[in-house]
Amino acid sequence: MQEADGTRVALDDYDSRTPYPSSACNANSIGTTPMLSAPQTPGGLPVINAACAVVVSYLRSQPTRILYPTEILRLQSSSIRNLSMNGDFRYTKANMNLPNYYDSYQGLNGTTRSLTYTAVAAAKRDVVAADYGIVWQAMKTFSLSDQVDFSSVHQPGTATMTSVTTLATPATAGNETINYAGPLTTTTAAAGASTFEGSGAVGTPFPGYFGQNFLTNNLTGTLDAGARATLSLTYRHSVHTIAQGSPITLRWPWAPLQTEQ
Repeated sequence: MQEADGTRVALDDYDSRTPYPSSACNANSIGTTPMLSAPQTPGGLPVINAACAVVVSYLRSQPTRILYPTEILRLQSSSIRNLSMNGDFRYTKANMNLPNYYDSYQGLNGTTRSLTYTAVAAAKRDVVAADYGIVWQAMKTFSLSDQVDFSSVHQPGTATMTSVTTLATPATAGNETINYAGPLTTTTAAAGASTFEGSGAVGTPFPGYFGQNFLTNNLTGTLDAGARATLSLTYRHSVHTIAQGSPITLRWPWAPLQTEQ
C-alpha cells in the first residue's frame, strides 16, 4: 500500500487470512474517506486512509553464535572366525548463544507509533549415538546378522525478554493518524508484562526443551538356497520417543509427548 504522499507501507495485519477490518483504523479520524482508494501516482499502489494501522519500517536483529563440536569413533573387526562386525560411537555437545535480540517496528497501530523488544537467549544440544552391526556365518549357506542403531538427543534452551518499549501519540484516543509529527510518549513495560505470542513475560526466563530417543534393532537370517536364489527374513523392532516442554531434568526417561513402536 501507500500513504497519500506516496510513502510505501505494509498493512498491519499482512499475515492475516481475513479482509483488512475497519477496526484496524482509528474511527474518529476516518470521516467519510474510504479505508482504501484506487491507485494513484506516484507508485501506482492503492492508497490507505492515514488513520489505519500500517507498518512503515521493521527491523529485527538476532546475531546468533553456535559452537558444534562432534566426536566420532569407528570400529571394524573380523578377527574372530566366522564373525565380522563394525560400528561407531558419536557424541555432540553444542551450544548456542543469542546475546542481543532486537525487534522493532515503526508505523501506526492505534496510538502506538513504535514498538521495540529486546531479549537474550541460550540453548544447548547434547547428542549421543551409536551403531553396531555383527554378522555370524553359522554355516556355509546360512548367516545371521544383527544391526542396532541408537540415538539420544537433548536440546534445552531459555529465552528472556529484557524490555518492551513503546512510543505513542499523546493525542486523544481515536484521532491519531500516520501524519502526526509531534512529541511522543515513551513507555517501558514493567517486569512481568506480557510480550508477543510464544514468548515469556518481561524479565521472566522462558525455558523450552526438545528431546528424542531412537532405538532400532534389525535381526536378519539369510539362506543361500542355490546359485540363483537367496532367502532372508528380518525381524525389526523400533522405538521412537519424543518429549518437549520444560522438564526438570535432562536424564532419561522423560514424560514422552509421543512414543512409536
